[in-house]
Amino acid sequence: MRDDTVQLPRTFPAETIEVTRVIFGVPGSSLRRREITDLVEVTWGRHTNAQVEIHVNGVFVDDRSVNCDEGVLGSCIVGALDEWTDIVKEFGATEDDRFEVSISAWITDTPTFGYAKDNVFGQKCYFRVPREGSAFFIGVPATGLDSMNPEDRRTLDTVEHSKTKIRSSLWSAEENKAATAAFLKRISEVVRTELDQPA
Repeated sequence: MRDDTVQLPRTFPAETIEVTRVIFGVPGSSLRRREITDLVEVTWGRHTNAQVEIHVNGVFVDDRSVNCDEGVLGSCIVGALDEWTDIVKEFGATEDDRFEVSISAWITDTPTFGYAKDNVFGQKCYFRVPREGSAFFIGVPATGLDSMNPEDRRTLDTVEHSKTKIRSSLWSAEENKAATAAFLKRISEVVRTELDQPA
């Protein structure tokens, strides 16, 4: 049996969200396509990712593996920083170089249907919003989905946002420290926001 839960190092208070789902009819019967709108309680969870990137003259050349949080929000930075330090030393990258080694970090917010269980490591796991079947549309007007432009339709789904450069071989130690501190402050917000998402 598939475990459809997710471990998240940070969650926000549950909120009630209006969602619309499409129920498809059965051809040749009286059951036809219809939209059902309901209220669901959603607990958003957050984790972060970080990745080392290499640029030459400001042009992206390569990236390395994505580092993920390991039980603690923002812990992805530790693995990326180790890899970044090794690459900077290996290539001798300096502040005056045209070769840049940087770390980009971003936030991933995941909607869930609340607490499910503790895993074998004692970390809290949450029920995922189903990814199969009809999508959970949000922000649907009373006139229904058909009245919306397809590109304006939003679903209750995982959102990656706030990608930020938190370390660069071209920056001073103080600039690197400040950028990392700003990202750690951003991920620790009390109220969940998606700063680079359209309003």
